Amino acid sequence: MRIVFSIALIFISSFQLFAQAPKDSIVIHQSFFGPVYKIDGRTKTVGKIFRTVKQVPAAIPELKKAKSNFFGSILIGFVAGGCMGYGIVSKTNGITAAGVALMLVTIPIDIRFKRHLKSAITIYNEE
Repeated sequence: MRIVFSIALIFISSFQLFAQAPKDSIVIHQSFFGPVYKIDGRTKTVGKIFRTVKQVPAAIPELKKAKSNFFGSILIGFVAGGCMGYGIVSKTNGITAAGVALMLVTIPIDIRFKRHLKSAITIYNEE
Protein backbone atom coordinates (compact mmCIF):
# COMPACT_ATOMS: atom_id res chain seq x y z
CA MET A 1 0.00 0.00 0.00
CA ARG A 2 2.83 2.40 0.86
CA ILE A 3 4.56 1.67 -2.43
CA VAL A 4 1.42 2.41 -4.43
CA PHE A 5 0.85 5.59 -2.44
CA SER A 6 4.49 6.66 -2.92
CA ILE A 7 4.38 6.02 -6.65
CA ALA A 8 1.09 7.91 -6.96
CA LEU A 9 2.53 10.83 -4.98
CA ILE A 10 5.63 10.99 -7.18
CA PHE A 11 3.51 10.72 -10.32
CA ILE A 12 1.14 13.51 -9.24
CA SER A 13 3.93 15.81 -8.06
CA SER A 14 5.79 15.39 -11.36
CA PHE A 15 2.98 17.30 -13.05
CA GLN A 16 3.93 20.33 -10.97
CA LEU A 17 7.40 20.27 -12.46
CA PHE A 18 5.98 20.77 -15.94
CA ALA A 19 3.16 23.14 -14.98
CA GLN A 20 5.04 26.24 -16.10
CA ALA A 21 7.24 26.04 -19.12
CA PRO A 22 10.51 27.94 -18.86
CA LYS A 23 10.47 31.29 -20.63
CA ASP A 24 12.63 31.43 -23.72
CA SER A 25 14.52 34.60 -24.46
CA ILE A 26 13.91 36.55 -27.65
CA VAL A 27 16.95 37.02 -29.88
CA ILE A 28 17.19 39.75 -32.52
CA HIS A 29 19.30 39.01 -35.59
CA GLN A 30 20.01 41.74 -38.11
CA SER A 31 19.60 40.65 -41.72
CA PHE A 32 19.81 42.52 -45.00
CA PHE A 33 16.05 43.11 -45.01
CA GLY A 34 15.80 44.18 -41.36
CA PRO A 35 15.63 42.59 -37.93
CA VAL A 36 14.62 38.95 -37.55
CA TYR A 37 13.09 37.95 -34.21
CA LYS A 38 13.72 34.42 -32.96
CA ILE A 39 12.43 32.47 -29.98
CA ASP A 40 14.10 29.14 -29.32
CA GLY A 41 15.75 29.27 -32.75
CA ARG A 42 12.45 29.74 -34.61
CA THR A 43 11.70 32.90 -36.55
CA LYS A 44 8.61 34.70 -35.27
CA THR A 45 6.48 37.45 -36.78
CA VAL A 46 6.12 40.84 -35.16
CA GLY A 47 2.57 39.97 -34.07
CA LYS A 48 3.76 36.87 -32.22
CA ILE A 49 6.54 38.89 -30.62
CA PHE A 50 3.91 41.41 -29.45
CA ARG A 51 1.81 38.61 -27.91
CA THR A 52 4.84 37.05 -26.24
CA VAL A 53 6.26 40.26 -24.76
CA LYS A 54 2.78 41.32 -23.58
CA GLN A 55 2.99 38.65 -20.86
CA VAL A 56 5.45 40.81 -18.89
CA PRO A 57 3.62 43.79 -17.33
CA ALA A 58 6.77 45.94 -17.10
CA ALA A 59 7.22 45.79 -20.90
CA ILE A 60 3.68 46.88 -21.78
CA PRO A 61 4.32 50.69 -21.94
CA GLU A 62 7.23 50.22 -24.37
CA LEU A 63 5.21 47.65 -26.30
CA LYS A 64 2.30 50.08 -26.72
CA LYS A 65 4.64 52.74 -28.09
CA ALA A 66 6.19 50.21 -30.48
CA LYS A 67 2.77 49.01 -31.62
CA SER A 68 1.50 52.52 -32.36
CA ASN A 69 4.67 53.33 -34.30
CA PHE A 70 4.40 50.03 -36.20
CA PHE A 71 0.83 50.59 -37.34
CA GLY A 72 1.44 54.28 -38.04
CA SER A 73 4.38 53.38 -40.25
CA ILE A 74 2.32 50.77 -42.11
CA LEU A 75 -0.59 53.17 -42.64
CA ILE A 76 1.54 56.05 -43.87
CA GLY A 77 3.58 53.66 -46.04
CA PHE A 78 0.39 52.33 -47.62
CA VAL A 79 -0.82 55.84 -48.44
CA ALA A 80 2.64 56.77 -49.75
CA GLY A 81 2.71 53.74 -52.03
CA GLY A 82 -0.73 54.58 -53.34
CA CYS A 83 0.30 58.16 -54.04
CA MET A 84 3.47 57.09 -55.83
CA GLY A 85 1.66 54.45 -57.86
CA TYR A 86 -1.14 56.78 -58.87
CA GLY A 87 1.32 59.58 -59.63
CA ILE A 88 3.43 57.37 -61.87
CA VAL A 89 0.43 55.94 -63.74
CA SER A 90 -1.25 59.32 -64.26
CA LYS A 91 2.12 61.04 -64.87
CA THR A 92 1.46 63.61 -62.14
CA ASN A 93 4.74 64.64 -60.58
CA GLY A 94 3.12 66.42 -57.62
CA ILE A 95 1.34 63.33 -56.37
CA THR A 96 4.47 61.23 -56.88
CA ALA A 97 6.51 63.77 -54.90
CA ALA A 98 3.91 63.71 -52.12
CA GLY A 99 4.19 59.92 -52.01
CA VAL A 100 7.97 60.12 -51.78
CA ALA A 101 7.69 62.71 -49.00
CA LEU A 102 5.29 60.47 -47.09
CA MET A 103 7.65 57.55 -47.56
CA LEU A 104 10.46 59.62 -46.06
CA VAL A 105 8.22 60.39 -43.06
CA THR A 106 7.92 56.67 -42.32
CA ILE A 107 11.69 56.24 -41.83
CA PRO A 108 11.93 57.93 -38.39
CA ILE A 109 8.68 56.27 -37.31
CA ASP A 110 10.12 52.87 -38.20
CA ILE A 111 13.33 53.67 -36.33
CA ARG A 112 11.28 54.55 -33.22
CA PHE A 113 9.31 51.31 -33.61
CA LYS A 114 12.50 49.25 -33.63
CA ARG A 115 13.93 51.15 -30.65
CA HIS A 116 10.78 50.70 -28.52
CA LEU A 117 10.39 47.04 -29.47
CA LYS A 118 14.04 46.36 -28.68
CA SER A 119 13.54 48.02 -25.29
CA ALA A 120 10.42 45.91 -24.62
CA ILE A 121 12.29 42.74 -25.62
CA THR A 122 15.16 43.67 -23.28
CA ILE A 123 12.66 44.08 -20.42
CA TYR A 124 11.06 40.73 -21.35
CA ASN A 125 14.41 38.93 -21.41
CA GLU A 126 15.44 40.36 -18.03
CA GLU A 127 12.25 39.18 -16.29
